[in-house]
Amino acid sequence: KGGDASMQAGSTLAGDMDGGDVLIVSGSSLSGTGGRAELYAGSSDGGNGGSIAITSGLSNKANAGNIDIVASSSMSNAGGSFAIKSGSGITHAGDLSLHAGLSHSDGSQISLEGSKSIYKNGGNLTATAGEGLLKGGTVLISGGHSKSNNDGGAIAVKSGGSDFGNSGNMELMTESSYISGESGNINVRTGQTYYDKSGDVALETGNSDSTTAGEISMKAGVTTRSVGSNVQISSGTSLLSSGGNLIFKSGKGESNGGAVAID
Repeated sequence: KGGDASMQAGSTLAGDMDGGDVLIVSGSSLSGTGGRAELYAGSSDGGNGGSIAITSGLSNKANAGNIDIVASSSMSNAGGSFAIKSGSGITHAGDLSLHAGLSHSDGSQISLEGSKSIYKNGGNLTATAGEGLLKGGTVLISGGHSKSNNDGGAIAVKSGGSDFGNSGNMELMTESSYISGESGNINVRTGQTYYDKSGDVALETGNSDSTTAGEISMKAGVTTRSVGSNVQISSGTSLLSSGGNLIFKSGKGESNGGAVAID
């Protein structure tokens, strides 16, 4: 084994005194680029490469120490970028995990947010699964599981608001198929239950106080060289009782109710 190198600040036994700091700073420059500060673990030809562990201080009676990794700001140009990526590999690329610690009280939050802008557009937030020669990767978003008779965690996806303009749109679509094959399907369904009623699916637009509320349009796509596609609405099937009803209702009005038109 090669020799170890250790750098440690001094400790104190006094109850009201802080331990010593360790500060590593690269050199500054008046008009060029400032010096780099690099931290590398050791390499190995036949074994595993060395690991790098950054751990904040433990506390028995107060809060544990924080870890702050911050890219610097610029007074006249772009701020520094911050990149976290795992290493490439022949058999498997390294995994990248981000999770908050275990708690005896409420669990902690993980926040991902694009940057705010004072004069122009806000920053985007993009989550994309990996590309593959066979199948592409999957993006899975799940609410938290409950170990008791309480509800599981909810998933809320909503567009951004606006003080004076329209709120943002929301689009749910599959990618196009460019050479051969069908485009992907979109399935909206609730989970299965064994003893209670399964969840409902509600599709509705928002209310409007001074003009017409938003419409709901459902139609199949345009076909160029074949027959048009069907739009099918079916009520529920029952194996041991009556099937569900199919109900069409127009809207109520102060003067007249809306009509039901089948063209």
